[in-house]
Amino acid sequence: MTRDTTASADAVWAVASDWSRHGDYFPLTRMSVGDEPAGVGQHFTATSRLGPLAMPDPMVVTEWDPPRDGGPGSFAIRKLGKVLAGTVSFTVTPTSTGSQLTWVTDVRPAPASLAAVSRPVSRPISRALYAGVLKKIVAAAESQ
Repeated sequence: MTRDTTASADAVWAVASDWSRHGDYFPLTRMSVGDEPAGVGQHFTATSRLGPLAMPDPMVVTEWDPPRDGGPGSFAIRKLGKVLAGTVSFTVTPTSTGSQLTWVTDVRPAPASLAAVSRPVSRPISRALYAGVLKKIVAAAESQ
């Protein structure tokens, strides 16, 4: 999924890589961020809650390359949970009018046997969810 924005690559990076704010972008989600410095190996957990039901989604940063000298930046995350597995990657590239961000998600139920069965339902829901998340990230970056 790709979005163009008038915000600079640095501004988009600052918003997208601030795990503590992801609860502002993902519905029904609270973030818990580890004490490790930002970068590869940093752990955080997104816990989605609906009433009494809670789903912790622990993750670790596996790639970290902030934008430098007017170039692109990227990070990757691996999901470590019992419910969801997979990866998320993010790239922000400077453009003549701001920047372009690309968010690639390969997330599936942790029990691999459920992935094929759930895909027809989960794929359109995920697309709608991530479209909304990117819209909020862009809005936050543009307001800085």
